[in-house]
Amino acid sequence: VILSVNLASRDDGRESLMVSGAYKSLIGAMGCGPPEVRGNAAAAIANIAFVKINCEPMIQAGVIPALKELLVDGSESAKSNVCLALSIYSAAAVANAVLLKTAGVVAPLVQHLRDTHGKAQLSACQAVANMACAKEVKEALSDAGAIEPLVDIVKTGSGPAKRSAAAGLANLANAGNEEKIANLGAIPYLVGLLTSEKQTRVTAAKALANLASVEAIRNQIGASNAVGPLLHVMSEGEWDGVGASALALARLAKDPDTRQQILNSNGLEIVSKRLGSKDCPPEYQYSLSTAVKSLTT
Repeated sequence: VILSVNLASRDDGRESLMVSGAYKSLIGAMGCGPPEVRGNAAAAIANIAFVKINCEPMIQAGVIPALKELLVDGSESAKSNVCLALSIYSAAAVANAVLLKTAGVVAPLVQHLRDTHGKAQLSACQAVANMACAKEVKEALSDAGAIEPLVDIVKTGSGPAKRSAAAGLANLANAGNEEKIANLGAIPYLVGLLTSEKQTRVTAAKALANLASVEAIRNQIGASNAVGPLLHVMSEGEWDGVGASALALARLAKDPDTRQQILNSNGLEIVSKRLGSKDCPPEYQYSLSTAVKSLTT
């Protein structure tokens, strides 16, 4: 198994493990043997899955039930490796999230959002955020209690964990969980993340945009001084952040007080400038146009 872990860390090694069928033995090793062997097998499985085309054969070979079993009764290091594997499988295809839910992964995975040992929590955040992209899984994640620890991580987690937790909240906020997220105090912390590094800014803006779809929450977001940071992302950020900020501003402008804040901060000019840019990608033109319309009518 140790040799397989080493092989799985290299491109040629991953290919060799797949072509030879050795990955099937690794899947079997996750279900039996000493804790160290099971954990190392999970680490190898995670590394192999970094190559997206490897995921489907391993799923067919029964990797998901094996990962779920190890997530429940494995050692701490093994569980950390399993969370990493789950984050990779859930990112490979939305359909995989449904398979993970069906296998019973959701509840034990959510438990690891409260793991303060670092790697397991970060990987669990990434897996939950990915799985929450599937509409069939959102309710199961909410029912399993994912929202509370995600909000806690946005407040106090490490930088990478905050980014993934914000992504998870963004994906769960459009499934009827908006008021719960707001009532748990997430809004000021999401606003704070708008001044973080690029991808964190994008996920925070998406979360705020989805929360702003609820009328009662718009004023809370405006009162949390979100307008300035959103306009900064709009004027200085990359296009994915611009699109997310435009949607947030369009929805926030439906609240009269927040709309005035946006206008007083030259928001209409900033949004119009990005919309009129010759390199504005088509996929962001609608949200920018919507923001302009919300500020002019």
